[in-house]
Amino acid sequence: MGGIIWLSEYPGSGIASVRAFLHQLLSGRPETAYMTLADQMFFDASDPAWYKPYLPQALEKTPVPYLAKLRLKVQEDMERRQKNPVFITTRSCVGAIHGSDYHHGALSAGAICIVRNPLDLVASTSVAHSLPPETVWRNLANTDAQRPVGPDQLPEYYGSWSTHVASWTDRKDKFLLTLKYEDLVSRPQAEYRRLIKFLKVKPERQRFLKAVAQGKPSLTQDTPASSAQDLPLWREVLTDEQVSLVVDSHRAQMKRFNYIPKGFE
Repeated sequence: MGGIIWLSEYPGSGIASVRAFLHQLLSGRPETAYMTLADQMFFDASDPAWYKPYLPQALEKTPVPYLAKLRLKVQEDMERRQKNPVFITTRSCVGAIHGSDYHHGALSAGAICIVRNPLDLVASTSVAHSLPPETVWRNLANTDAQRPVGPDQLPEYYGSWSTHVASWTDRKDKFLLTLKYEDLVSRPQAEYRRLIKFLKVKPERQRFLKAVAQGKPSLTQDTPASSAQDLPLWREVLTDEQVSLVVDSHRAQMKRFNYIPKGFE
């Protein structure tokens, strides 16, 4: 397998845990099939350092259509860093803007998409950034949600949580591996075994276990400590009315991933 393997998430869903697992698993291996330097294996699709050599002016002054066309060129540069697969983190949905795709289809060799319960996304973002849950809920329900261009900041195109998740996971082929954040918390070894099978690698047992320990997330890892160990934060933070708002906004995709809590069907 060569080309680009996408590491996809709706912002805040936990792709950093998967990347930590892969970094521990693959970096420094003695086999020639793997690179030893992380900066030749792991990239971010919105890393401004890759764009600046092509910019005629400051990033924040560059027209968005120009950046959109440049995106695929930058992805080609990343892919050329080695003959083996490169892993590129993306928070954009699948799609196009200003006539240019967000992701280079011809170079895409696979995608690992992590999905997280939008109830927990609302709760964790609300707590971490001191925002009202309703504000976060509106952001997750906004089909035009995006990050604008700015100093040292490339635009990203999220869409709503539902449209983002559907854009990546509504395919039934071997191109895609979908992981649920909650499964990585509750059964990390089993889920990461699915990942190494997808990548067709067979690591030594100790290396695998060390990588699992590095990549195991917590339901409360990016938020203040919960009163109960790994209790889903939304149960503490959201009211029934707020839960209903989230479920009603994302019912179809939440049903697909068994995220609708009892009593809100």
